[in-house]
Amino acid sequence: MTTRTLAWTFEELGRAMNKSLEVEIECDVSQGSPGSYWEPPEPPEIEFTDVTIISLTNADSEISVAPSWHPFLVDIAFDLAEKHRDRLEETLSENIGDYDDWAMDDYYDRKRDEQRGC
Repeated sequence: MTTRTLAWTFEELGRAMNKSLEVEIECDVSQGSPGSYWEPPEPPEIEFTDVTIISLTNADSEISVAPSWHPFLVDIAFDLAEKHRDRLEETLSENIGDYDDWAMDDYYDRKRDEQRGC
């Protein structure tokens, strides 16, 4: 299981629908398995483990909140993450794929340099 961080902004919150909550969501990602002849494939699983509140803003500026509101905002962020799970999982999968592609490209670049004697 690997841990990934996803930056996300939940928009159109509050009574007047003019607030935004910017967060970083920490996720544990299990790769799943491709399956075999005897076992069905298992899809990757994503579990939201922690939320860091970056800012709460309205249409014009940032809203400062008392530290006692922090757990309440974290609960709201977890609820919103579950509500928008499909979009978050898709974005996280794309980010993981981009990282894997980058790592593979970096690996092949190093191998080419080694063969050239650089």
